[in-house]
Amino acid sequence: MKGRGMTKIRHLEEACGAVDVVLTPEEINYLEEAYLPHAITGHN
Repeated sequence: MKGRGMTKIRHLEEACGAVDVVLTPEEINYLEEAYLPHAITGHN
């Protein structure tokens, strides 16, 4: 089933608020620890 996107204005307002989030270097490192880079596929 495909998502329908945002269905309420408050969802959009909450999402827009995320642009003001500032992470510390420690928080960024913590979030990036689990990231495993992989090769790009399906692009020509």
